[in-house]
Amino acid sequence: MRLLSLSLLLSLVLSACSNAPQNQEKSGMQQFTSDQSFQEVHEEPGDLNYEGIGQKIKLSTTSGKDAQAFYFEPIQASNKYLIVIHEWWGLNDYVKQAAQAFFDQYQNIHVLALDMYDGQVASNRAEASTYMNELSAERAQEIVQAAIAFSGADASIATIGWCFGGGWSLRTAIAAENQADACVIYYGSPVESVQELAPLQAPILGIFAEKDRWINHEMIDKFQAICKASKKSFEEHWYDADHAFANPSGDRYNENAALEAQKEVDRFLQKHWYSKN
Repeated sequence: MRLLSLSLLLSLVLSACSNAPQNQEKSGMQQFTSDQSFQEVHEEPGDLNYEGIGQKIKLSTTSGKDAQAFYFEPIQASNKYLIVIHEWWGLNDYVKQAAQAFFDQYQNIHVLALDMYDGQVASNRAEASTYMNELSAERAQEIVQAAIAFSGADASIATIGWCFGGGWSLRTAIAAENQADACVIYYGSPVESVQELAPLQAPILGIFAEKDRWINHEMIDKFQAICKASKKSFEEHWYDADHAFANPSGDRYNENAALEAQKEVDRFLQKHWYSKN
């Protein structure tokens, strides 16, 4: 029952995936936000009045402009940190509830859900497109670095994100270097060069959909080749489903695929991060 509950909570987030091919001048997925067909595959999130146990915090950055995050702190001391990164809508209540689902499942961990939009949360496609386009790679990297610094030098870090957040899950793990122990990408656009991937030391789990028109086999095959050339561990799982297949409120929801994918995520995090000393 715990697995089912976590899967359903996580899959609410996936309706908002941003998943276009890499654009180095932006943040990997921004070039498709003006595409009408791309926008239309993202179903606008409904209202969810989250009343959980997390708290909004500020993170210090090198520029002096604070970053924001939603934080779950364990009662006992722990060096386990899970960094959660939202999709193109921003840090909304669905992401907060998904973050709490991780916190409830993996006992005695820190969960840090980053706010990549500095307090802006989209309620429609036009806003989401604007917010994602306005995010500079420099600001995003600054937020990521602030989260790593907040975790501390002894932290064991895992990252997870969906679509836009999937790409930044990988980039966060790269930035964390030897502190990162696991990286999960749901439908995210990966980096495109050996040089970009070089600092990564964590294994990667990728969750993908066979019918996804943006994050497709061509893109992921190229990334797999980069991983092999860099001697990085990349485990990919594909499901006979469409984009956002794990979202139970959308037309593309595939319950069997969503649950199977969540089992892979749980297995991966347990092996490489949660149970690792």
